[in-house]
Amino acid sequence: MFTNPHFDTFLSGPDAQSPECLIFSTRQSPRLDYTCRFIFNTVLSSRFRISDSVNEFQLYSGPKVNYSEHELTLNNSLQILPHGLLFEIGINESKPELKKTDEGYHAFITSDLPTPATLEYDVFSMVFYFISRYEEWQTYEKDEHGRFGLKHSIFYKHNVNKSPIVDLSILELKERLRRVFPDVLWPKHNARIISTLDIDNLFAFKGRPLWKTLAAGTKDILRGDFKNLQTRLNVLSGLQKDPFDVYDEVPAFCENEGIPLILFFLYRNGTRYDRGIRPGSSEFLSVFSRLKKFSLSIGLHPSYYSNRKNQLEKELNFLENDLGQKVNISRQHYLIFDIRTTPMRLIRAGIHVDFSMGFSDEPGFRAGTAYPFHYFNFFNEKQEVLVFMPFCIMDGAYAIHNKKNKQDVLTEVAEMAKEIKKSGGNFISVFHERSFYNHLYPGFGNLYKEMHLQIKALFIP
Repeated sequence: MFTNPHFDTFLSGPDAQSPECLIFSTRQSPRLDYTCRFIFNTVLSSRFRISDSVNEFQLYSGPKVNYSEHELTLNNSLQILPHGLLFEIGINESKPELKKTDEGYHAFITSDLPTPATLEYDVFSMVFYFISRYEEWQTYEKDEHGRFGLKHSIFYKHNVNKSPIVDLSILELKERLRRVFPDVLWPKHNARIISTLDIDNLFAFKGRPLWKTLAAGTKDILRGDFKNLQTRLNVLSGLQKDPFDVYDEVPAFCENEGIPLILFFLYRNGTRYDRGIRPGSSEFLSVFSRLKKFSLSIGLHPSYYSNRKNQLEKELNFLENDLGQKVNISRQHYLIFDIRTTPMRLIRAGIHVDFSMGFSDEPGFRAGTAYPFHYFNFFNEKQEVLVFMPFCIMDGAYAIHNKKNKQDVLTEVAEMAKEIKKSGGNFISVFHERSFYNHLYPGFGNLYKEMHLQIKALFIP
């Protein structure tokens, strides 16, 4: 059985001893409840209640937020004026602007003259807009793969995509509550790191049909890549390990360092974008057998065309049969992800947690958070069971799209990790099996280890 004893802890919530915040609102909505669950349960590890009773709110002695236009004459409450987004139905095309202040970046500004008892912006609407992925439900021009591209991100347009802006705004809310309620002890999260690998090609040279091997060798010769040709011949003759074979080294490293590891396997081949070894082959079964000695998790890497009828279920069932156990986590191949259709398809197939929330061409936070969050379905205005685990760095951002030297990468990653440490979120990395082949991506195998050790040291409480 493949398990990961660390994994469930990333989805844990508050306990009965956690502080409880009372939210006064004259209007109830699934959006407000969804937002408060994320802010208080997930990020602040605390409890909350929403009430429309003025009397209850005035008598309550714990931390409380007046989320209304009403001026309740209290000395010990924080008021947030509602923008209105949380009480709407459906999607409008209005997009918020981010305003830089001394305390951070704010959206949905509601007051030009804030006081110590008020916030100048509707932090609830800001959090909801970004974690519900509202901007992906709005109209935008899809990229060549039909995706929501980096250029459409509000965070990227304001050059703040490398900072968990949503989490930092919640910390600002906590600090404002702390000033009003100094005796309340808010739990503190320790930042954590998760390593994930997308296995697009199980091996570089092994397990291929003879005609593919001959064709690939011929291509090496025509390109003058004799080093790759020599490695190919050495692997096929048994003189050298396949350069994509990381299925002992990486799991051993992560287990020794106490870093949770998840491997997502592409379990389809024979298409333009799905070119790996045949699923169910002896090579796959051998790797699965080798991995069983490690503490790790295995998920599905749904194929490029997995959105076609029953294709996702076929791939998932095939992988489950070969593993001999259920699989309920995934990350989309090529990050082929449509917020309107992909999540419900995953839910129907039995996927509980998805790791696709990020970008391949730039590091950063697609939803502005390093915390897990539930899918909000605007078709029926409710929170669904699917949880998104956002990643903040993919190897291709540096190996393909923005080539930088190792030290520059480590410096940039460290800055991102410091931001995550402030909020106590998760640093989730994405590497691929090919990244460890030094001939293709010089130094990335060593970069993987140095980067994860650097982040782990930074996060140690």
